[in-house]
Amino acid sequence: SFFKKIFRINTLGSGFNAGLTSFGIAPTLQKDNQSIIDYCRYLKIGNLVDVEVNNIQFNEENIILADSNFFDFFGFYLLTKGTKKVINEPFTVVLSQKMAAKYFGKQNPLNKKISINKKEYKITGIVQDCPDNTDIRYQAICAINSINKDVEEAFYREWYRVVCFAYIKFKKSKDAVNFKSKLDAFSLKYVKPWGEKNDIKQVDYYAINNIENVHFWTQILCDSKEGGSALPIQRIEIESCSF
Repeated sequence: SFFKKIFRINTLGSGFNAGLTSFGIAPTLQKDNQSIIDYCRYLKIGNLVDVEVNNIQFNEENIILADSNFFDFFGFYLLTKGTKKVINEPFTVVLSQKMAAKYFGKQNPLNKKISINKKEYKITGIVQDCPDNTDIRYQAICAINSINKDVEEAFYREWYRVVCFAYIKFKKSKDAVNFKSKLDAFSLKYVKPWGEKNDIKQVDYYAINNIENVHFWTQILCDSKEGGSALPIQRIEIESCSF
């Protein structure tokens, strides 16, 4: 099926297993492994996000930043016709049906502006509300390249910043079999040398989990539970970052 080839990368650290991982692992794994044909990352902007529409303030959950292939990669259905490249440009955002109706009623929201954490975003699309059977919860999906460039560089540079959910797609589902050895090789090639350079003795390792099984992993930090809430992780280091 469509999802048999899609796997989430989990971080295995000292004393924790986390659904989150570092920003650079998915693109680096694709570069090093021809069996991976695509990847997609997303991260929450915050637990409660300040949104302003027509000078009215809201506090919203499940506002995420995502790679531009988010909709094609996961099969989420865009209701707006035309190009699927709706979050290619910085400071563009796609709203869920529910959020679009909440803010604009029956008006067409396309190309209107809203403020998210005091930054202006242009609405470029409307997506079907997220299904009940997914752990990927969203009300609004913002372009990931809206992240402050200094913050983005730090995310790529520092392997121990576990900040995003990262998924990879294999050419064939069987390519995922025995991929753990390649993940271990990745840790030894990239993560361990970085840790030694920065006087960090422990080494993070990684595992992959098919997307169809993610919903049932109840002991993984930062996994969604009923209603889309998440378990906290202590090692996450994005509280002081300005997106």
